[in-house]
Amino acid sequence: MKKRNRKKNFLLLKSVVALLLVTLLVWLIDWTAVWSQVVDVNVYYLTLYTILYITGLVISAVKWQILASVHGFVYPFQKYFGWYLTGTFLNNFLPGFVGGDTYRSYRLGAGDKRYSQSSATVTFDRISGLIAILVLVIVCGFLAVALSTVEPWLILAYTFVATTILLALFFWRISLVSLRAIVKRFLPQTFVVFLDDVVHYANRNIVVRTLSWSFLFAVVGLAVTNYTLFLSVGITLNIIDFLSIIFLLSIISSIPISINNIGVKEWGYVVMFGALGVAQPAAVTVVLIGRFIQMLVSLFAVPLYLREKNDEIV
Repeated sequence: MKKRNRKKNFLLLKSVVALLLVTLLVWLIDWTAVWSQVVDVNVYYLTLYTILYITGLVISAVKWQILASVHGFVYPFQKYFGWYLTGTFLNNFLPGFVGGDTYRSYRLGAGDKRYSQSSATVTFDRISGLIAILVLVIVCGFLAVALSTVEPWLILAYTFVATTILLALFFWRISLVSLRAIVKRFLPQTFVVFLDDVVHYANRNIVVRTLSWSFLFAVVGLAVTNYTLFLSVGITLNIIDFLSIIFLLSIISSIPISINNIGVKEWGYVVMFGALGVAQPAAVTVVLIGRFIQMLVSLFAVPLYLREKNDEIV
């Protein structure tokens, strides 16, 4: 009961944050200018963005399939892609109620009730993606500092991320051992089993393969797709400056302080790309167009989701 109440309270808090941020957007942004840019959007780049976005989903599904195979899950690629797309649909249309990661964990483990191992695949999927993004933040951030003029607060952000990674690497093995000891001592056995399932991925070949796909997704599914969105509204940015910000924004947008990062992502684009001279309406337009296409694509998962729900009832 307490856990359920905490979840409800956290959902309420995220809803309030999202509402406040959206209210500020409505109040401060010139929506006439936003609509003007939406009307004049370049359809060619919009189509290219859609293709690149779907390509990013394919890359993510392939990586997840690799991680699942390590724990002995054997399903055709179509299953992984369908579950991934359905998870995206749930994140877009039912945020805060049924998370996409929770759904993916459930569907993968439902066949033989191996939920701990299926959850481990999704957890390491997220961890490997975060590691790739953090590395790219450091590389692109310091390239931006060395090759062009950036705001001082961005330099501080890059330094903070770099320091965090170095500390994490330094305490990596100690942390794993200590964390397992704490979990084993104070938490139920199910948590110990889950941690072991995650640590099971600490193999050089697995890590290299997974990180390779994570870097590929970061470049194609995140950087190139978003740059295409800017091109669709007629904005061309310095590549290094753009990369240094888009990867950092990806981390900021993933902080769970708002439902489906509503408001957080929009203001992140307004503030951080504003440092590169992008007008507020243009930054908001880019985010909204991206959200619309992502939601549109995820609707193709509805038949699959309904079919699986019907199969459960039967």
